[in-house]
Amino acid sequence: MSIVNTSLKYALALSFLFTTTACGDEENHDNHEENHENHSSEENPHEEACLHMQNGPSEAITASAEKDLSALPDATKEHTRVDITLVTGADFGEDNGGYVRYEAEETGDYAIFVSADVALEITDGDTAIAFEEEGEAVTECTEVSVANLVELEAGKSYQIKIGPTSETEVRLVIEHGEHEHEE
Repeated sequence: MSIVNTSLKYALALSFLFTTTACGDEENHDNHEENHENHSSEENPHEEACLHMQNGPSEAITASAEKDLSALPDATKEHTRVDITLVTGADFGEDNGGYVRYEAEETGDYAIFVSADVALEITDGDTAIAFEEEGEAVTECTEVSVANLVELEAGKSYQIKIGPTSETEVRLVIEHGEHEHEE
């Protein structure tokens, strides 16, 4: 597939993600439905991710050095920036890294926006999940470095491996593309 076709596919997928998802936090928007009305289908999904990274809300967790999926810290935080403190461990050599858990509530494409260009691996148990798009540079702000696109299945828990990296903390915003809100 050519670079142009890959970039076009990625842009269309992310556009879909953010025209069907909600955004913003309670501090910056009076109500969630009004927020939906204020977003046009022309909005750049990278700019949307920048707003989430800049304005939160946020939740801090510490990654685990262990791979036990059932004991991993939970990074499933809808419309929330997750600030992850990385650790040292055998899987990361002299560098930092860690494992967190993400539970997909719905089947579909998920965009994972990351504050630094770090290695990410997603597994469902022992099976690696391939990214549809990986490491797409985000130039709209300094808070988001890269975006990744992956398809996940509803009801499954996924292990996200971050690193190895020299970073001591990374921030994630994970958005589901087919998310709809009840009124």
